[in-house]
Amino acid sequence: MRRLALAVALLAASCNATHERDEAGVREANARYDRAIVAGDRAALERLLARDYVYITAEATVRDRAGTIAQVTSGQVRIASSGSEDVRVRWFGDVALVTGRFNGQVTAGGSTFPHNERYTSIWTRSSDGWQIRHEHASTPSPGVVDEQQ
Repeated sequence: MRRLALAVALLAASCNATHERDEAGVREANARYDRAIVAGDRAALERLLARDYVYITAEATVRDRAGTIAQVTSGQVRIASSGSEDVRVRWFGDVALVTGRFNGQVTAGGSTFPHNERYTSIWTRSSDGWQIRHEHASTPSPGVVDEQQ
């Protein structure tokens, strides 16, 4: 009986250590994604976005991987941000559901304006590391206070 209890305890500790390591990997991949967006880094985006990636923008436009990479790397839109805030990771088996806030400045068409959004992204592990499969963004309506939950 003691051996069984010890085996269960070791298995639980191993699972917790794996999730902690996986969470650190997902958080680092999310930070690399933020940096790739700001830098317009095509190679990094190609590594981070899964082949079947789908992005639903805050304006309700649906973009695939190619469209997202083209938009971010075109030079027509520049994004300045220090990265995500309030990042939270939830696990569903081997799938990470990441939520956070991305604030910054966008320059497009000669104008600069604030860009504040909440996002949800789904990350899965591939042979290339953690990749985003799906992403959705929303922006607060004017006058709505974005409170942390």
